[in-house]
Order: sequence, then structure tokens, then C-alpha cells
Amino acid sequence: MKKLGAELKRHALTAISYMLPLVVASGLLIAIGNLMGGENVTELSKMTLPSALTTLGVMGMGLLPSFIAGYIAYSIAGIAPGFLMGQIASFLGAGFLGGMVGGYLVGYIALFIKNNLKVPKWAEALMPMMIVPTLSAIIAGLIMFFVVGTPITMATKALTNFITGLDQSSKAVYGFIIGALGCIDFGG
Repeated sequence: MKKLGAELKRHALTAISYMLPLVVASGLLIAIGNLMGGENVTELSKMTLPSALTTLGVMGMGLLPSFIAGYIAYSIAGIAPGFLMGQIASFLGAGFLGGMVGGYLVGYIALFIKNNLKVPKWAEALMPMMIVPTLSAIIAGLIMFFVVGTPITMATKALTNFITGLDQSSKAVYGFIIGALGCIDFGG
């Protein structure tokens, strides 16, 4: 069990290392745009330079489920189906948590297919670019849509509602806990 935990952590850390530049760049774009008076806009006719920066940052943050799913899957067995699972997580409203689950799910399905599916000699070259990504995307996509997607979406919404429903004193305590955990995690 300890070995499995270490393996899951290794895949998550790989994904996070690829995702961090996106988070940093998107966060800075949002901050710079907001400081200049920008806002997230959905119509090109309302676009200004500050709003363009803010909107670009928001779009970047919207890629987080795809990045986490894609790079978790990449760390396990293949990248393309992982990005698809991240898109499903975004579509369902399952967010970052859904992206993580989708990445692990499709990664291990792809690994299973890669290790166990025997194809004729002429089709071996098609395995990494067509067969494994397509089959793993179909299987994991159906599981995400019809089995695990709804519970993950419900859990994400429940957590969001819990956090937004905290009153001011609870938010301060919650912020202190997150800050303390961050200090411990960062070696402080």
C-alpha cells in the first residue's frame, strides 16, 4: 500500500511540475490585468488591453483540469487521452479534482492496454499513436461521463459551497489552517 501511495504521489508531482508555469503565468496575467482595471470579458467588442490580460489569465486557469489530467496520464502511460479526461472534467464541472481522477483513470487504463493488448505485427506501430490512445479515451471517457463524473462533480460543488458558505471568522480560521499546512509543506 505504501508503494502505491508513493507511485500515485510521483505521478501527481510530475503533473504539478508541468502545470506550475501555467498557474504562475495565468495568475500574473489576471493580477496585472486587474491592477490595470481589466475584467474577464466574453465579447471581442468589449476587449481592452487590461481586459485582454485578465481574460487570457482566466482562460489559462480554465486549462488546469486538462493539464493535471494530461500530465498525470503522461507520467503513467500517455498524454493525449489525459487531456481529453481533463476536458470532460471541465465539461462536467468536476474541476481540478475531476482532472486528477480522470488522469489516473485513463493513465492506468492506457498502461493496461499497452501491456496486455496483443496486435498483429503489422499493427504494432499503430499502438502508441492510435490504438492505445483511442481505446483508453473511449473506455475512460465513458467511465468519466457515466460512472465517476457525477459523484466527483457533486463532491466539488459540496466543497465549493462549504468554503463559500463560511462566515468571516470561519474563513480566517480556514485561511490560517491552509497557511500553516503550506508552511509545513514548504519546509517552514
